[in-house]
Amino acid sequence: MNPPSCAPTAADYPRESLRAGEEGVARIRVSIDAEGKIASMQVARSSGFAALDEASMKKLSQCKFRPGRDKNGNPVGGTTEVEYRWMLQKN
Repeated sequence: MNPPSCAPTAADYPRESLRAGEEGVARIRVSIDAEGKIASMQVARSSGFAALDEASMKKLSQCKFRPGRDKNGNPVGGTTEVEYRWMLQKN
């Protein structure tokens, strides 16, 4: 996974969540195929807010992945979980 392409920015924070003061941590389970493409994705643990969960999945779908390798060096798929922490900027 390429972390810079996956890191949320202030622009990724859902507007409705900003207005409502919503914060939370969403854990997304993602399966990657042997070509490094997303095969499936689901919320493993909700942030408690649908908009933040959806924003996490949207951001994760923009990530670039490299497939794993088996003992013979052949590309293989796999599953991992990624956490997105959504925190409002405090002035």
